[in-house]
Amino acid sequence: MDVEHPYTCGINGRWHIHNRVRDVVARLVSRHGSSDITFVCSEPRGKDFHITVDTAIGPDGEFRYKGDRLLVDYSGIADSRTVARHLFQARCTHTDQHNISLAEALAAGADEVDRVLVDPIGKRDRSKLDGPVGKLCTEKNIAFVPCTFLNSGGISGTFDDFLIKAFAKDDMMTAGQWGTSIRSTLQYARHTITATIVNAHAEYVIGNMRLRRKIR
Repeated sequence: MDVEHPYTCGINGRWHIHNRVRDVVARLVSRHGSSDITFVCSEPRGKDFHITVDTAIGPDGEFRYKGDRLLVDYSGIADSRTVARHLFQARCTHTDQHNISLAEALAAGADEVDRVLVDPIGKRDRSKLDGPVGKLCTEKNIAFVPCTFLNSGGISGTFDDFLIKAFAKDDMMTAGQWGTSIRSTLQYARHTITATIVNAHAEYVIGNMRLRRKIR
């Protein structure tokens, strides 16, 4: 565990949202993951993984998938700026109707900046893959998964692909384990992670509001 993370991480006061997601995913995999995947540790560092000898940068979680090493890096972002939010929301909604809305919005004359902001989650995932951790994993032939999430609860495609690997096999599930409304371990994992993100972000916002009142 990187004990300095809360003090050195660039996400500052939002580090607890990031760490909550990291820890919940680890618990979900440990307790309910398929037989193909196991959780190894959070924030592997030192002799196990490092970028350079003088920096603590590295992935957030280490797993074994079918015996092979798999490293995960979690990253939280806010949704897009207000002027492009309609495009962003269309991009993140997987219905045909909203896909049409996205096409119509783009055709209506969105500028290049708005076009980039349509997919901020994908942009962050790509930056992680192209970053120092992603490059080192490529060099060492280690599977690396950037898991970006929105503070409003959405997750990236690569994050969901990771969940599918971890939970879709369902060979550890017992009949009726999740009641009648949740039909699979994968669905349970998705719901739990979304709730974790939203609740942790709400705690962060409420904490800031209480602090401002004290200062006043």
